[in-house]
Amino acid sequence: RAPAAEAGPEADPEAWAAALVRQMYDIEADSRRLKACPPADGACFNALRKRYPRRRAFERHRLPEADVPEPLRRLVGEGLGVSLV
Repeated sequence: RAPAAEAGPEADPEAWAAALVRQMYDIEADSRRLKACPPADGACFNALRKRYPRRRAFERHRLPEADVPEPLRRLVGEGLGVSLV
């Protein structure tokens, strides 16, 4: 799902693209989970791995081309590898 129009793709295409990527992979949440495990705590890390949220490669995502602002279609399609349909 493309970020809502309120995200302002025309006003801030970088923020729109970042919101799209965050929907596919929230690196900040991933970092917080990892940092919550003490470095030497293997049990914590293993538990984290067992409960890891499903994450798909960007190439597995599909978006309606009309939902992606025209100036960002090349970035989304070729750069990120998202299928525009």
